[in-house]
Amino acid sequence: VRVAARHAAAPPLRPVHGIRLATGYYSYQVGLSFPLFSAGQSARTKSAKIEHDVAVQNYDRQQRELTSERNAVSTQYEKWKKSLEYYRGTALPLAQEQQQAAIRYYKEGATDYLGFIQNMKDATQIQFDYWNCFSEYLNTRFNLEYCY
Repeated sequence: VRVAARHAAAPPLRPVHGIRLATGYYSYQVGLSFPLFSAGQSARTKSAKIEHDVAVQNYDRQQRELTSERNAVSTQYEKWKKSLEYYRGTALPLAQEQQQAAIRYYKEGATDYLGFIQNMKDATQIQFDYWNCFSEYLNTRFNLEYCY
């Protein structure tokens, strides 16, 4: 922008060459043109510089926002990944054990129907929470890999 503006604002150089046959001499002239009112070009140059500066600032701001959003999604991804590891390593095996124990105790008569239903509901809720966690993990992974 600056080079083009300087070139446009530079005065044009006009060389002229001529031959006079009657007297037998050559003539050369060089002329420069200076605009009397260069405020228009100066204003366009300043406007272009301001537009350039605004564009650079907008680009920098968008880059910072994108980096911030990416960091937030990365943090969410790590959170869901750790939660998923917890569910797979601890909660799901305990829920399965709880279901098996509830069935066994109900068959043996050690618990009543309401106790059996409550134990099964709790174990099923853990499984449901696992699938929600898995869904959030996949969503954040997708966002991290394909959106940022």
